Amino acid sequence: MKTFHQYALGFTTIVATLALSFLTVSCGPKKQIDQLGTLNASWEVIGFSGEEKLPNNAQGMQVTFDVAAATVGGYGMCNSFGSSLRATKDGRMQTGEFTSTRVACSGTMYENMIMGALSKARYYVIDGNRLYLYPDQSKETPVLVLKPLAK
Repeated sequence: MKTFHQYALGFTTIVATLALSFLTVSCGPKKQIDQLGTLNASWEVIGFSGEEKLPNNAQGMQVTFDVAAATVGGYGMCNSFGSSLRATKDGRMQTGEFTSTRVACSGTMYENMIMGALSKARYYVIDGNRLYLYPDQSKETPVLVLKPLAK
């Protein structure tokens, strides 16, 4: 016959297992949701093809992701641009065809690079204060590197 302590120990084990299971299930997906929420912001472009450095004349370009509205847009050196956006909690993303204003200036090359990188991006990773956009699942070299836009 089991003693009171054996029953209490069994009950405590069951409660602890259930609590740990609840924490594991509730904490796991939350990180992904937070990452999707963090994507939903304005970011400053700081580099292409894995490089975190832009020429001095290419500073201040920004990209804004609006997950709820399913759009991505931004400003380059002279023009604004935008597209549709699909982004998921597991770090997948895809944009539609981009449209932009057509003001001629010396920065249009960088604007085209941003739109090209966003078009190629299929995965995103937020690591600290950096947003990395990758063209494939290997996540080896990002096509675009961004940081939160200073407010």
